[in-house]
Order: sequence, then structure tokens, then C-alpha cells
Amino acid sequence: MRVACTAVAVVMVALALGACGESDEEKAQNTVCDAKDDIAKQLDELGSLTPATVTTDAVTENLDAIETDLNDIADAQSDLSSDRRSEAEAANKAFTSSIEGIASQLGSEPPWRTAI
Repeated sequence: MRVACTAVAVVMVALALGACGESDEEKAQNTVCDAKDDIAKQLDELGSLTPATVTTDAVTENLDAIETDLNDIADAQSDLSSDRRSEAEAANKAFTSSIEGIASQLGSEPPWRTAI
């Protein structure tokens, strides 16, 4: 009985350790999801600024974080499945286009324009 319990325990530990590894696609998907969540956070922070609280440093910090997130998404795309890759590319293009539209209304280029 004791040997059977030990064998079951060894198998359970092996299965648990095997489940810990992530494929490249899973890592890429997690990177995209984390970047998407961070972009939403950065946009919320930008949206919460008021004329009394807005500073160049605050805006630059948020925009730099968004640039990093967009680059992370672009870097991860090659490891995504073709469907996910297409979705990520389309979302990235739509977001970038909308930011460029806002920037053009404000009369300036977005800082990451040259990075993408």
C-alpha cells in the first residue's frame, strides 16, 4: 500500500511540474494580454488627468509605457497562432491609427511614430 501511495505521489508531482512550462504561444498570449491591460491602465491614468494635475512628465511617462506595451505586442506576435496574430495585428493597427488621429488633431506626432 505504501509503495502504491508513493508511486501515485511521484506521478502527481511529475504531472504538476510538467504543467508548469509554458509554450512560446502561451507566453506570447500572456505578453499580449499583459500589455493590453497595461495600455488600458495607462489610458485610464491619462484620462484622469485634469488641467490642475497634468504635467509633461506625467503624460510622457504614460506614453512611454504605452510605447513599450505596443513594442511588446509587436515582438510577441510571431509566436501567436495565425488567428491570434491576425487579431493582435488588427487591434494594434486600429489603436495606433486612433492615437495618430488624436495626435494629428492636437498638431503633433505621437512619440512612438518612428518606433512602430
